[in-house]
Amino acid sequence: MTALAAITEKEIRAFMGTYHDALSAFDPAVVADFWRFPCELATPQGKRHMFTAQELTTEMAAVTRLFASSRIAHIDRFVEFVHLTGADEALVITRVEATLNNGTEGPRWTMSYIMRRQNERWKIARLSTKGFALTWGDDACVAAQAATPSSLN
Repeated sequence: MTALAAITEKEIRAFMGTYHDALSAFDPAVVADFWRFPCELATPQGKRHMFTAQELTTEMAAVTRLFASSRIAHIDRFVEFVHLTGADEALVITRVEATLNNGTEGPRWTMSYIMRRQNERWKIARLSTKGFALTWGDDACVAAQAATPSSLN
């Protein structure tokens, strides 16, 4: 790894740490600032494009309702992998671990992000979930789709 790549990877890991903190605090305005619009969310139900911060906020609220209905008390997120695919693009893979209200281990899943540098700042352009359907089951996927005001098609 070159010195520049090491610096960039460190920068991306710091970005993701700050992003994860904003997610945990459920601060939609701050979270939206991490995203590049339009952006794409890929889930087991299909791809969804979001064009505004308000659409992202609505999506966040739907996921928060799903977590609450699933008895999730806390979520930990860990950056597992950072790969620079170009000077202004990176792939980031995170592991997500949930803890239930009763303190027991909850669902686990993986999220991958395509990030692009925009005006000298990294922004999330695409999010993809892996293992979400296997972890949460079909009922949760249907609930997630129902909780979102627009279709995921």
